[in-house]
Order: sequence, then structure tokens, then C-alpha cells
Amino acid sequence: MKPKIVFFDCDGVLINSNTWENLVKLVKFPKKKNSLLWNQYYSGKLSFEKWVDIQSIYFRKNLTRIKYQKEIVEKVKINQDAREIVTYLKKENIPVVIISSGEIDYVKAVADQLKIKIFKVNTYFRFNQAGKFVRMDFHTEDPIAKVDQVKEICQQFDCSPEETFFVGDSNNDLKAFELTKHGLLYNTKDEKCVKAAWKTIENLNEIKDVIY
Repeated sequence: MKPKIVFFDCDGVLINSNTWENLVKLVKFPKKKNSLLWNQYYSGKLSFEKWVDIQSIYFRKNLTRIKYQKEIVEKVKINQDAREIVTYLKKENIPVVIISSGEIDYVKAVADQLKIKIFKVNTYFRFNQAGKFVRMDFHTEDPIAKVDQVKEICQQFDCSPEETFFVGDSNNDLKAFELTKHGLLYNTKDEKCVKAAWKTIENLNEIKDVIY
């Protein structure tokens, strides 16, 4: 099918690295603890609010606006395959939209580099006048936010979610996969993700093969 829109997750898809992992490293959040909290949240053992509260302790201790801009925002590296597929989709007159649970500043940097005009995020960092991190603001829980944002964009383009593709790589994309019925799982072998996906791809240019 020819999708009315192709939605892309950001981290691990449009950019080579997982920016959130780099960020928790920057604020000295223990790697094992971060993985544990992720698993606890997605297994229903930890509330979203509690997860954010625990993380925020480390952010307040170790993050400044300058450090964030220099070490995260300015260092995003675009996936070369992303450049190619975005160019292709634009030539085919298929709208490209970023739907990310990431923070607005670095997602905007990715959108600017790829010349993607429409992007939605779920996270906003707030800094005080001295440049110290104060808090994280969110629309809602990440997977729910992605669903709400896909619906919002589809309404703008007068199409249904089922007429679109959603390209993602992790658990927080699965509700969007379910909504669109066309989840493209990128470069991930996790069994739960594979089961939820419409198709799996190892290179973003493989999206061309399912457009007709």
C-alpha cells in the first residue's frame, strides 16, 4: 500500500544512538538501574510518575542547560539510511512525521537536519534562570502520547491511522503499531516487539519494498 503518512520514532531509528541512554549516562544514572526501571514500567510494576521522580533526582544533581545542549543536542548523529528514505518519501509526496517520546530540543535538531516540518514530542526539560535542571514535563505516558499524537496528525491530514505506517524500535512504539496496523519494527529482535509488528526491517530503505 501507499501510506498517507509515514511516522518515525526518533531514537535508534532516525538517529544512530539512543539519546536517552546517553542522557542518563550524562547525569550519572546507573545503567543497571535504568534498565530495571524500564522493565518494571513496561511490565506494569512501576508507575510512570514514580519512574520520572526517581530519574529526576539525578537530573537535578547533574544536568545544566549548557551541558545538555553541548553534550546531547549538538551531538545528534543522523542515520544515513534515514536521510535516504526521508528524501525518497518526499519525492513520492508521502508526508513524513516524527513521533518521539524524547525531549523537544534534540528532536527538533533531528527534524531540522532532515528538513522534517512536523514533529511531536512528549518530554520538555525545564531549567531555572541559572541554567540548572528543575523538572521534566510530559503530555502523558509515552506509549499513550504516541497514540494521541498519531491520531491528531491523521486528523490534520484527513486520513485514518490504518492508512499510515509507524516505524519504531522498542516497547513504547507498540501501541502505535496496534493503532496503525502497520508497525514497521526497525533493527530489533525483541520477541514482544516482533510479535506486535506488521513487518520487520533491518534497513530503513526496506520501507520502499512495502510501498506500492
